[in-house]
Amino acid sequence: MSCDPDVEAVARAIYESRARLNLSTRKWESLSQIIRDEWMEDARAAMSADPRVKALEEALDPEKTKYAYSGEFKFNLVIMNSHGEEETVTAYVPWPTIKEIMAAILSRSRGGDK
Repeated sequence: MSCDPDVEAVARAIYESRARLNLSTRKWESLSQIIRDEWMEDARAAMSADPRVKALEEALDPEKTKYAYSGEFKFNLVIMNSHGEEETVTAYVPWPTIKEIMAAILSRSRGGDK
């Protein structure tokens, strides 16, 4: 994954400054964490302003999509009918399963379980 050239330049300058500033490992890690936190905060703010991110989060919100997604997802099952013959029936994915899938996608998109 490539990084923004400006971010790389800043990171390189900060790393090179560590030796000149004679920072201990603990102080360096503390400073690095502060910088990461601020960059993440800026990134989250930028993402929350992006209408595509808002649309994705709304699409994965069960409260807003139940009626749109209920009955939307189905699959075929081959079963034996009462006459001993194979028969194909359509099964619909239950709403609780759809909610679990949506929650997993949303969690992963936010950096959760991978």
